[in-house]
Amino acid sequence: MNIHLKIQELRKNAGLSQEALAEQLGVSRQAVSKWESGINIPDIDKIIAISKIFGVSLSELLTGEKEETSAAETAPESAPVPDEKYEELLQQHLMQVDAMLKESGRKKRSGWSIAFRIIAAVVACYLVLFYVDKLQRMENNINNLQSNVGNIRTDINHQIYSIQKEISESLKKEYGLISDYTLDYRDMDFPRRTVVLDISASPRLWNEGDSMAFIVETDGEQISCEGIYNNGTVYAEIEVPLSDNIQVSALITNGGTVKQEKIDELHELLSMHLLEVDGHGSIRSSRVLGDDKLTMSGDISVYVHSRLYDESQPVLSRIKSATFELIENGKATQTVDLMKDCLDNTFAGVIDNVRIDFDYTVGTIERTMKVGDTYEFVATIVDSNDVTYKGILESIMVTDDLSVEHNKRDYGEFEVTLPEKVE
Repeated sequence: MNIHLKIQELRKNAGLSQEALAEQLGVSRQAVSKWESGINIPDIDKIIAISKIFGVSLSELLTGEKEETSAAETAPESAPVPDEKYEELLQQHLMQVDAMLKESGRKKRSGWSIAFRIIAAVVACYLVLFYVDKLQRMENNINNLQSNVGNIRTDINHQIYSIQKEISESLKKEYGLISDYTLDYRDMDFPRRTVVLDISASPRLWNEGDSMAFIVETDGEQISCEGIYNNGTVYAEIEVPLSDNIQVSALITNGGTVKQEKIDELHELLSMHLLEVDGHGSIRSSRVLGDDKLTMSGDISVYVHSRLYDESQPVLSRIKSATFELIENGKATQTVDLMKDCLDNTFAGVIDNVRIDFDYTVGTIERTMKVGDTYEFVATIVDSNDVTYKGILESIMVTDDLSVEHNKRDYGEFEVTLPEKVE
């Protein structure tokens, strides 16, 4: 009988559970279970302890066979076996232990095989993670390189465009119909979507009876205006639709001959005068287990940038209002004046000509949870041109199982609404 079967037999005969035996030996129940199933073999000190617990010899425990002892060798039950005797018995049966270990070598090898497989799997995982991380860094380097190449290409394109424009302007001044010009804008009217252009152009040749008109193309619409000649320069002011693509040309009539020459173009005139508004929410929610109370608190941040650097018109002067609202199930239940609260309480971050940050702490909000409830943390900026910038910084929804689902918005998701157009 093998040692694992002997241990199991002795334990059952003694009426002990695996847990009880494990407690006496100071090991886990799983250790005893592995001994009895033959997966593992107890250490020498545990073998000695087991023999003492069940009152059997090491030989019987290791071989499963009882030793035949003579009367002279038999000690009274009341006489304890001295520790020296156990040590002597231990020495006598070490070889038997070694034999038992060899007998269970296949199982042991199987155990070592599993261990090696686990170690190999761990090493493989480490290598995979190592190379995945390395590949990720390589991919990031490639992306950075591609980004740098893209930036270089953009810079080169800008330089080429600038060179082409300089060459074009030089050729126009040298050989064109117009030797010099100015193009300015003013009186931008967002409700009416109009802007006034001030144009002046000096024709290279001008004879009595000649005339010059200016043609403005914007968003597919063409508008013309006759210029007024005065001392070698033709002037005109013209109100045109406000857009991001405005092209201006001069139309010169000389002795029945009409010639047209492009003067200049205005790109992103509308967009340049809009603000850039970003922001995000950092709202925390919690629920007491077994309770239907939802608690929310945290912070919201709104960043306002100006595309134009104008010392006479810093970004703060271009903000008409800045508000934060808590929208519960489609209805505003809390409104905060960010201009007042943030600036008066120094909760505004960077403030300069082109940027201002609003940081606001949302106090603790406690509500009874109901399926389908929604909470939206919304920021709204209105500029001096009555353009509205509105963004949901974060939204929270109570799902069917009364869990809480957050949706944090990415930067740049503010909706821009121009004021209603006035005809």
